Amino acid sequence: MRPTLSYAGTRAIAAHLTPASHCVEFGSGMSTPWLARRCASLLSVECDLGWHEKVGALLRRESITNVDHQLRDFDVYESLPDAPADGYDFILVDGHKRDACMATALAHVKKGGVIYLDNSDKDAADPGGEMRRAEQLLLDAVRARQGSCRYFVDFSPTNFFVEQGLMAKL
Repeated sequence: MRPTLSYAGTRAIAAHLTPASHCVEFGSGMSTPWLARRCASLLSVECDLGWHEKVGALLRRESITNVDHQLRDFDVYESLPDAPADGYDFILVDGHKRDACMATALAHVKKGGVIYLDNSDKDAADPGGEMRRAEQLLLDAVRARQGSCRYFVDFSPTNFFVEQGLMAKL
């Protein structure tokens, strides 16, 4: 089972993760079991009950136990109140409220950690939309923290169209 992220982005994420990595994903899905198999712990945040149940069943069927799969109200979806003091190694922003999730991710990623913004080309015609704000927050952080970033533009599993993701090492 592969995440529905770009193939090249998936390879880059896999190269960053270790069995000791502590990760967060905003928006559970096919990435959830894939990430869980490559890290020590995964906090997976979801606000859609039906999707939460579907992914939860998948985790149980696959006997994956290192995931804290949380169903959250939309109002607190992006919060990380129990974040470790030293932060997370990897954070995937691929759900709702991407701008708010990005602000939270930037506050909780470790120095040298990675953030991946999936579908960063989404809503490109809306310069003031949440995706553009999320992308700009990440790009500003890369500049301020002297990090690095890379866009991935290619196909992903189950999609007949090219998509874009933005990965930043901070």
